[in-house]
Amino acid sequence: MGSLDFPILEPWEEIEKDEDRFVIELKKEINSKHILYAFDVVAIANRIDNDDVLFHINNSNGQYAVVHLTWTGKQEENETWPVTKIYSDIEQWRCHCMLLDHEKY
Repeated sequence: MGSLDFPILEPWEEIEKDEDRFVIELKKEINSKHILYAFDVVAIANRIDNDDVLFHINNSNGQYAVVHLTWTGKQEENETWPVTKIYSDIEQWRCHCMLLDHEKY
């Protein structure tokens, strides 16, 4: 996905290596009813103080998702886990997630 066009603020940090480990864990955790099940994703950033990860959803809509990974290494039975919030684009995530998290941090 490459670098973002704006600085990432704490508690978020851009994932610069081993981004595949986040995707692998996500694929282990989601079941066939989860909102992200049918999509390929790329890990972009993660929070340093919890298990939230920002993924770019590889679809034509340019959406992003923040997923709170459980790190259980196994499929969750409930389709609402791992908890996921969808953002229409990176700017919506920046304004409605990252900047708010930074103010509270």
